[in-house]
Amino acid sequence: MGKHLRNADFFDVERFPAARFVSTRIEPRGQEATVTGNLTLRGVTKSVTLRARFVGAGAMMGKDTVGFRAEGRIKRSDFGISYGLPLVSDKVLLTINAAFDKPAAGTAPAR
Repeated sequence: MGKHLRNADFFDVERFPAARFVSTRIEPRGQEATVTGNLTLRGVTKSVTLRARFVGAGAMMGKDTVGFRAEGRIKRSDFGISYGLPLVSDKVLLTINAAFDKPAAGTAPAR
């Protein structure tokens, strides 16, 4: 990420080093799902809904892994990112790529 995106005009990573998404509801539909959850950027938490899809499964670093991609539009201003408005769009596409290890047979999922 460019230095300007890391500074206080955008993500302010010195004060807020991590973004976080915690799902609260998943509605599966075959290889796709609607995922609702709490997104935290710059210390602001908002509920967002994303479209997710299964992208594959296989061995990664010696473990059985599954991959997903989730996307949805958010408003930057909802999270205190107003630099460049109205010259730059307030609505941006959020994309989350995630990989999860499949639990071994007979084990409970991690919480």
